[in-house]
Amino acid sequence: MIPMIFFLLSFIEGSPIYEINRGEAEYYRLFTDIDSFISAHFYENGDTVEIKIHYSANGDTLDSLVMIEKKVFEALKFYQRNFHKIITDIKFREDFIDNFVISWPILAKQAIEKEQGKVLERSILNSTCCITGTSAAGAYIGALTGKKVYKVTGGVPCMITDNTSCVIPYQYYQYTVDPNHFYIGTASGLIVGGLCSKKLYFERNNRIKLLNALSKDILAFDDNGNPITITEIEKENEGKYKFGFGTLGILIGSCFTLAEIYGLYYPWSDLVPKTDWDEKAVSIPIIVISGVTFLEFTKIAFEKGDELDRMATIEKIKKKRKEQMEKK
Repeated sequence: MIPMIFFLLSFIEGSPIYEINRGEAEYYRLFTDIDSFISAHFYENGDTVEIKIHYSANGDTLDSLVMIEKKVFEALKFYQRNFHKIITDIKFREDFIDNFVISWPILAKQAIEKEQGKVLERSILNSTCCITGTSAAGAYIGALTGKKVYKVTGGVPCMITDNTSCVIPYQYYQYTVDPNHFYIGTASGLIVGGLCSKKLYFERNNRIKLLNALSKDILAFDDNGNPITITEIEKENEGKYKFGFGTLGILIGSCFTLAEIYGLYYPWSDLVPKTDWDEKAVSIPIIVISGVTFLEFTKIAFEKGDELDRMATIEKIKKKRKEQMEKK
């Protein structure tokens, strides 16, 4: 479970250069993969640092020894000194990742794997939306560039009396879409969407995974420096901003989507499709593009509502804790 771990076979001489007790480990979310952790003592050993870990099992206190690199040890000390800022300041957290070697015991394997799954799932959803939108946009552009318009004329016979007749002339414009242009446009949109998705949603996955894992289960701290966890916020959250912004996002998204549909359909509004294929080559990309636009608007609105709800709930918890302290 712990890298390079083995049971202590000999007594470590000398005084420890660093110590972490159970309370500190719980506060800083360290050694989270060790059940019944008691304490850890750090000893310098050449190019490495040895950690003597005390933990309980079946009512007994046991010792184990783990070796870590000095760079990891330096990162651990910096992490504890700047814990609040690392958790609450995303820019500071990014600098921490860039300038230090981050490993166990700051992050446990389970925490990283959990965040990796979340980040990958989100990347897949975002990239699916991106690729769908760009493919539809490419198909629409292909339909425009492959459009051919024909003038259709004719007449409808009519009868005025038994002995006289007439012809009512008519004319309209008909369009066809070149399948080659349509499929080339779709393929081009697919390629562009794939490249954009890779750049926007996948290349930074490892970095985002570390950033999320470092924030642990904490979103903020109260006035006394005690952590406010995700679980507490979910319990206290009333969701009023999410509902309000979500509703607003749906309304604005609907209006914008209708305007977008009108704009996309306008070049075809006075034309008649020659076949079902020609009609679908235009209508399907318009429906997909407008659908993606609507989803993006509502997603942004709900995410903004979530953010405001978190901020409001954090302040609510701070106030509640302060009042409880004053009563004591």
